[in-house]
Amino acid sequence: VKGQGLLPWRLGSDGMPRVKGQQNWQLDINAPALRSLQTLVSGVGIRSLNGRVDAKAQFQGQWPLFSSQGDLQADQLQWQGEGESLSKLVSGQAHWAMQTTDWDAPVQLQAKLSGLHLPHVQLDQAQWSVTGTARDHRSSLSVQGRPAKANATPMTVSASVKGSLQSKGRQVAGWQGRIQDLSWRTDSQPQHVWLKANPFDLVWRHDEARDQVGVSPVGLNVAGVPMTLQEFDWQAGEQGLVQLKTWLKVD
Repeated sequence: VKGQGLLPWRLGSDGMPRVKGQQNWQLDINAPALRSLQTLVSGVGIRSLNGRVDAKAQFQGQWPLFSSQGDLQADQLQWQGEGESLSKLVSGQAHWAMQTTDWDAPVQLQAKLSGLHLPHVQLDQAQWSVTGTARDHRSSLSVQGRPAKANATPMTVSASVKGSLQSKGRQVAGWQGRIQDLSWRTDSQPQHVWLKANPFDLVWRHDEARDQVGVSPVGLNVAGVPMTLQEFDWQAGEQGLVQLKTWLKVD
């Protein structure tokens, strides 16, 4: 594992460290036998570790104004924490190249997982993609899995998004987009839908003092029960204060 970087920081008003200023770091991992790290990771409660990881990543800038690119490949991972059952991943790949410093530069993200087994859930396949530019991009997510118990029913979660970063001068001021498809259904009985959402708008607003996330009113079907999310407004300030207002009506 090789890494180097610049990570400037200062103490916030709450006495906690805050990353401030331009960052520049890169990471190179070539770990064909994670088992050799067993002695090191046992100190943080991991009883066993095995598999292979190769990765290269770079990051320049300061969130949310940055550029980053990288590749990741993981194969036959196995790990087990104290008091937990064995978790494993057959394979995982990711490639990304994105930046918010040039609004019209191509944005690419492709990620795929196969055979992820966790103590309470099993993901057979998961795929996530982002294409376009910072100014105009599309994203899709598909996850196929099931609870980690005998004879559990396979399920699929899917979503597609069309969105755009918002600017104020040369600074990122937020993001707005439309969630065009969001569903959670049973594979063996496609008509059995756990969650289905009508298309809705999602907005993130950002400045130095706070972040805010809002959702337009949206019709939902939750396990056959029609509902309407009339309001969702989440705000977080620099002092760590978080506020949430939400109103869900059963139709």
